[in-house]
Amino acid sequence: MPKLADKGIYLASESTFYRVLKEHKQLTHRHKQKEGSRHKPTPLVASEPNQIYSWDITYLPTTVQGVFYYLYLFMDIYSRKIVGWQIYTKQSSELASEVIKDIAINENIKVDTVTLHSDNGPL
Repeated sequence: MPKLADKGIYLASESTFYRVLKEHKQLTHRHKQKEGSRHKPTPLVASEPNQIYSWDITYLPTTVQGVFYYLYLFMDIYSRKIVGWQIYTKQSSELASEVIKDIAINENIKVDTVTLHSDNGPL
């Protein structure tokens, strides 16, 4: 059909082709390999404070073009309380770890009792 369209010959609209294919049950997966499956991750649910923290790093612009500060922010998803934050001049896992250690002390949290969640959004 693309060859006909290149010559300016149109037999039907794209939606018509899909309607006809659907009527003849031709819109199913036709490859030899198994159709890919999609599954949603199990949602994290907190039933009380200090079970699950969500965290993110946000870029904070400065007066110098291309130079940013980085806000590390941690929030308890149950209470929506901001449990910790810090601003740094760079991103690193060591800095995030330091904020987490401070939060554990300030919130009196025992080791391995809080789940950290990050959406890993766009870079």
